[in-house]
Amino acid sequence: MTTLSYEAPVLIEMLNGFSVCIFFSLAIWLAIKGTDYSVNTWTESVLMGGNHIMMQQIAQTNTTMRNLCEKPLIVQEKSDHINTRLSLPLLLFSLDNTVVRGSVFCTVSPLTYNCKTLLLMVLILSFLFQVWRFLPVCTRLLPTKSSFIGWGLLDSQDKPLRNMPDFSRWLEYTVTSPMQIIVIAITVYIRNVHHLSLLSTLQGALTLSGWTVEVCISNLQIAATNSGKMSREFANTLMKLAAVFLAATYAHYVIWFSILDFYIAHENNTRNCDLGIKKIPEIIQTIVIVQCVLFSMFGGIPLLQIAVVLMAEPSKTTFIWHFAAIAYSILSVVSKGLLAFMFVKLLTDGNCVDTDTGKACLY
Repeated sequence: MTTLSYEAPVLIEMLNGFSVCIFFSLAIWLAIKGTDYSVNTWTESVLMGGNHIMMQQIAQTNTTMRNLCEKPLIVQEKSDHINTRLSLPLLLFSLDNTVVRGSVFCTVSPLTYNCKTLLLMVLILSFLFQVWRFLPVCTRLLPTKSSFIGWGLLDSQDKPLRNMPDFSRWLEYTVTSPMQIIVIAITVYIRNVHHLSLLSTLQGALTLSGWTVEVCISNLQIAATNSGKMSREFANTLMKLAAVFLAATYAHYVIWFSILDFYIAHENNTRNCDLGIKKIPEIIQTIVIVQCVLFSMFGGIPLLQIAVVLMAEPSKTTFIWHFAAIAYSILSVVSKGLLAFMFVKLLTDGNCVDTDTGKACLY
């Protein structure tokens, strides 16, 4: 354990310096190589009190969609049963004790998202945070010590080196990960502005809860050392930690269920509807699966920390903060770097597919 305690801080500082170079290089590369990719958004509007003409038009539209998107008629219990995969829903509403009909429509929103700009902001902000973390190494090389390092809220540059939770890490991820989620969601054609806002906000809240999880893990270490693992203090801290972690896990599930559900729906529509498109670009599936796995791995790190605290002797658990700092740094660089590379691949040659009438690019 002595060897790890000596080598881990050096490795963390090396990773910080390496991350500075990587994020800077990726930002320059994306600025030069990437093309602008602005997408329009829309909002959902419920229209009540539809007149007879509107109801007829909705029925005709649904008939058209039924003919496009029927499942193959292999075996059906009822000959008149038709499974319409896509339709405008005919809804009933109660208004002043009166039942009125209506439906749901989309309205174009003035808000647009530029995915290249969002990714550039992710890389630039990550670069700045890594530069800030690397400053202590630079100041040690100066003849005089600088006094500008360690400003108030962000005074955690060397906390991973001192076996403590690192707030700045979670602040960085809270700012950057929502923008990553927006880019990923737009990739699977989620364009509802409210849906995008909710997913990104939920991701930010989820990420910031990582700080609370780390504080609970630190308190769990303290309780194990001072009171023992069978004490009431240890049990209470463990229950609080479990509650926060389960809430974060549920938020993660909601985010990625939404994204995967949209992607699977597009796959099903392409396969079962006569839309002239043979398949969704394969790079989209790669982006979704790879990013889902990488985002999920962020949640695996505190689980390993908790397992060590529960099973190891209290004096032998201090290394978990070095481990977390190294693992989070690697995951951050990999997830953001791969997303930038795959996004450029998507725009250059990965988003075009063969159709019944020739090649089409899905933007």
